[in-house]
Amino acid sequence: MIWKKIIKSINYLGYPIFAGWSAGRTEEDALNYAVKANSLGLKVSLNYLGEKQTDEKLVQKVLAEYLKLIRKASESRANADITVKLSQLGLEIPENGKQICETNVRKIVEEAKRTGLLVWIDMEYSHYVDYTLGLYQKLNDEFGNVCVALQANLKRTESDLQTLSKKGKPCVRLVKGIYPPPPNEGYTEKKDIDDSFRRLIEFGLSNQVRVAVATHDENFISFAEQLAKQNSTEVEIQMLKGVRPHLQQAIMKRNANFNIYAPYGHNIFAYGVRRAREAKRTSFTSNLIDLSFGWIYNKVH
Repeated sequence: MIWKKIIKSINYLGYPIFAGWSAGRTEEDALNYAVKANSLGLKVSLNYLGEKQTDEKLVQKVLAEYLKLIRKASESRANADITVKLSQLGLEIPENGKQICETNVRKIVEEAKRTGLLVWIDMEYSHYVDYTLGLYQKLNDEFGNVCVALQANLKRTESDLQTLSKKGKPCVRLVKGIYPPPPNEGYTEKKDIDDSFRRLIEFGLSNQVRVAVATHDENFISFAEQLAKQNSTEVEIQMLKGVRPHLQQAIMKRNANFNIYAPYGHNIFAYGVRRAREAKRTSFTSNLIDLSFGWIYNKVH
């Protein structure tokens, strides 16, 4: 009980620090942000913050939150996708976690299908990959409105993407990867991760894969856009809310397929720490400036 109070206090105190990366505390805040972003020509992917949930009662609350979000998104006519993490929907419950998770995600996907929304499944730690890809394939085959994230920092990902492409036209979000993999399973050097990321983008855009490239690296964004043009296909660029807003506006002007990943909720601290760690891995100073600018930008727009 005391740990829950401590975590609640940390999230409360940390919220003002990381608020520029968040769409708000409630689904009403998130949808207001989505509608506002839509008016500027932006599409939004909404995620309810939280992960690694082992309490089934709390998992059911997360499920209820997503179902409510989907219904209200439909009512508000927001142009928004939904992004979920499997570990917040029951995957880590000790008994029957996989079954509980599948049941919960199925309900979300089914409701999203009914209202015309797309559901993205985030990729988390490496030991989740097989289950995540299996669930993605199963639900997308059944409903057709599911996409999945693939991480360039995992050595297996190129093979996974090739396998998915043989089973149809997969929908994938390519990311460099924020979750540290075990040394024998992943790349740790920036150059190796970048090379893997480039190969994934090239394979996807050359093989009829529905590709979203999630990055704040201008070189990779340009690479993906040019490659899509060469292959007469489309690529969606995805960026995090509040990160490099000046670059976001530049991309928005030239690329209609642009999506802002906008998490919301009270559990902001762990998300903020991951993003700060990612910033440190690239350029801490520039990302800190971007975070500060993003906070100011969100206050005045």
